[in-house]
Amino acid sequence: MIVWINSPLIRIINYFKLNIAGITLWPIIHLEKNPGKETLNHEAIHMAQIYELLIIFFYIIYLANFFLLFLKKRNYDYAYENILFEKEAYLNEKNLVYLKTRKIFSWARRMR
Repeated sequence: MIVWINSPLIRIINYFKLNIAGITLWPIIHLEKNPGKETLNHEAIHMAQIYELLIIFFYIIYLANFFLLFLKKRNYDYAYENILFEKEAYLNEKNLVYLKTRKIFSWARRMR
């Protein structure tokens, strides 16, 4: 896992007022200038999800899940916050030992 702190990608994204602290684009976790431990943990959870889905399937499911949720409510924030992968990451980002005890496909437990 490669971690890039003060990534220019984050500065570019935030130029458009998206205000994100990090983004995981395999194989790099891009972070803002002074990320907190929770932000790094959140993105590391995504990296675990990416590896268990053999990289490409993570992005396919992520985007499909986002678009279906967006079509359902026509609301960007609702769609983003309810992506299966984001739910797992947000629920466990404060648990800094989560990745040591995380079970494979934990994100799938949030499917309805």
